[in-house]
Amino acid sequence: MTMTVTFHPPDGNHSKTKDIRLVPDVQALDEIDISMHGSPTTGYHMGSDCSDWFSSCFGYDVELLYVGANRREVLGNLSPNKPASWLQSAKQLTGISAGDHEQGLGLSDCAALLVVSETSLRHVSRMLPDDLEGDITKFRPNVVLSGAEHEYEEDFWSEIAVNGNKLLLTANCNRCVSLNIDYKTGDFATGPPGTVLKSLMKERRVDEGAKYSPVFGRYGFVEKQAHGASIKVNDPASVTDTIAERTKFCKRNSAHYNLDVTD
Repeated sequence: MTMTVTFHPPDGNHSKTKDIRLVPDVQALDEIDISMHGSPTTGYHMGSDCSDWFSSCFGYDVELLYVGANRREVLGNLSPNKPASWLQSAKQLTGISAGDHEQGLGLSDCAALLVVSETSLRHVSRMLPDDLEGDITKFRPNVVLSGAEHEYEEDFWSEIAVNGNKLLLTANCNRCVSLNIDYKTGDFATGPPGTVLKSLMKERRVDEGAKYSPVFGRYGFVEKQAHGASIKVNDPASVTDTIAERTKFCKRNSAHYNLDVTD
């Protein structure tokens, strides 16, 4: 099975394509050490043919790696299975192995899921000049929910259910200048489209753990019992648990978790 990547240069001329194996034979590939945000794993180099093709598209050296079944540790307080150091101590006392429960990441940034709300996106659109509409793709979610009653109420969601499958939301997504990128040129947008981050910063610097970055959306993970389940567009969704205060990026909220240990 392959996927086809199409490169459209900014000048609109000479588009080109490349077919890439989705599940390559890793036995034939060189291993490469990877570290993202201080969380290491091993990847597999897809070969000079792929790297040379992408390098010619980007105009600088690019290496294409395949992560396969390898996983990175989820750091800080983002993992739903590692809320605090005192819980790790409790696991040792009860004989529970942390490795049996912790979730890992491939090459995604901080979490497996990024959940956003269409209601909050409408607020972004109202903040932008010249009736510019907020572009949901700039926020790079993989779960978009409609029907929230209030803007940014997702700040206080800790668990949602989509078609009966639980998604655990553990941290805010603190935004960067990627919101201002023009997809057609690959450069920073000019005019109103280049003001999205600045507009958000006026009202959405609400995470004490990343006080200089605006928040839009929540990082999350699939509950272990739901691994292998499927969700699709138009599945019913509901909020099944909330928190009293916003999470702080990479800082523990003492009231967020409960522990009940019995003999």
